[in-house]
Amino acid sequence: MCKARRMMQMMQWSGAVLSLGLFLCMGGLQGVAAAAEKAPIHWRLQSVFPATSLANTLAKNFCDDVKKRTNGRVEVELFYAGALAKPLETFDAVAAGSVDLAVSGGVYHTRKVPEALFEFGLSYSFQNQDQAYGALP
Repeated sequence: MCKARRMMQMMQWSGAVLSLGLFLCMGGLQGVAAAAEKAPIHWRLQSVFPATSLANTLAKNFCDDVKKRTNGRVEVELFYAGALAKPLETFDAVAAGSVDLAVSGGVYHTRKVPEALFEFGLSYSFQNQDQAYGALP
């Protein structure tokens, strides 16, 4: 009878400790989630193009879209040509992590990636500039 009583007490204590552990764990997770909600993720987007370019109009739309779709948890700040890195240094800035994203064209990176010129070598992809712009969203 003594062993059975001890076993019952151990089970009760185990249940209490498990409940307390789960309670604390859930509270801790809620604290982490609350902290994550308070601190938005901030990305820096470097463009190699001037502020008035179509590429930057589309990049601005991208930044707004990301903020909207993440309910403000992710913010993408757009920097125009030369603000964080010179156009020819943008590739290295992204690789080093000083810039999170980049809006660029292959011609700026042919020294690092020779295949980057493929965008100018797609024969018959567009007949003129208006047709190319028309394909953009």
